[in-house]
Amino acid sequence: MGVSAILHAAQAALSAYGLYYSYQCITKLRQYEERSKKAAKYSNTAADQLHRTRTTQASAAIAIVLSLVLSTALLLTNASSASAGPGFGALAMQALVFAVQLAARVHIKEFWDNKAKIPFFEGYNEAISGTAEIVRVLGLSGSLWVVEIALMVPWVVKRMF
Repeated sequence: MGVSAILHAAQAALSAYGLYYSYQCITKLRQYEERSKKAAKYSNTAADQLHRTRTTQASAAIAIVLSLVLSTALLLTNASSASAGPGFGALAMQALVFAVQLAARVHIKEFWDNKAKIPFFEGYNEAISGTAEIVRVLGLSGSLWVVEIALMVPWVVKRMF
């Protein structure tokens, strides 16, 4: 198993871990969905908070799923055609997933970093902690993508010229 295959496997495992946390956070936040909707009817601030909660959790899930799909595809492709080496398409997809993860991480961190835990709202408090873990996962995953991209560039350049 080559270095790139190990990195793809690590990326897939990290993405699966992140997806688990994403699911847990969304499930915990859904416990407060009805109360949040009622509050949103009477308050623009509550409506904005509900919207941002939904969009941040959705962006996390999408970024992590993209990472899981691409890392798994690259792992399977790498295993079946190791001699061919990476191509420009794979490099472009990795760069795209990195950009999506970076954007999602910034979006999520900006909203959730200032959230205080609330007494007697255990599910919400757990979602805050879980979202902090998702931010860490997105940061680590993005770092792995940078390493993978850096390792691919010489192969792609060599194949182009």
